[in-house]
Amino acid sequence: MADPKFLVDDFGLQYSGDYARSNLFHVTIDGEKPSLEIEMFVKTASLPASTIGVVEVPYQNRKMKVPGDRTFADWTATVINDEGYMTRKAFLQWQAQIVGFKDFKTNYSVGSAHRPILIQPLKRSGGNTSHKVEIYGWPSEIGAIDLSWETADTIQEYTVTFAVSWDDGAKAAIEAETGKLAALKP
Repeated sequence: MADPKFLVDDFGLQYSGDYARSNLFHVTIDGEKPSLEIEMFVKTASLPASTIGVVEVPYQNRKMKVPGDRTFADWTATVINDEGYMTRKAFLQWQAQIVGFKDFKTNYSVGSAHRPILIQPLKRSGGNTSHKVEIYGWPSEIGAIDLSWETADTIQEYTVTFAVSWDDGAKAAIEAETGKLAALKP
């Protein structure tokens, strides 16, 4: 008789909900001037990593690893370009208000350059999942758009890299409802 832990039927019964899908999500960026209506234009994104540094403390030929500071990696999204370049222009305007293109003046204080960026996974039924991540950043790089006469039947897209200073991901994870795993059958 097969080990019950290896039965496909039992595997399917271990989780009472549905599995999260990578292609069901939307991204929103709050803020005014310029307004960014990008929810339908973000093609790829990610739920950002959570990193705590390690401080090694030597003691009698051993190293004790102590939790260090939390750091936030840059976050990148791929954006589908619209024919009027409205979304790209809004990102460029946001950058110009942080540091101008000609005069290098800024219209923002350091804190006001940041905007909340909400990454919301969706359920297959269309509703929001209980897990969402809100990061705070600004566009440090707006990627190139490749053009070619040889490219047919493709939509223009580009990447935007955001410098992230902090996120509320931990708060969302703590407050989120969790799925329950069924006990393994003996």
